Amino acid sequence: MVHFKADPSRGVILKELPSASFREWLNIKKGFDVPMYSLKEVLSRAFDLT
Repeated sequence: MVHFKADPSRGVILKELPSASFREWLNIKKGFDVPMYSLKEVLSRAFDLT
């Protein structure tokens, strides 16, 4: 969805982005790459992941 907060002729387009998950935030801000696991994997491998 594109929102114009000012005169569109100025060439600035503001876009609304979906919020990032905590895993994505860790990767972007801290450079810490955490693999993605499904809930089923987490529940079946709970003790292996610690």
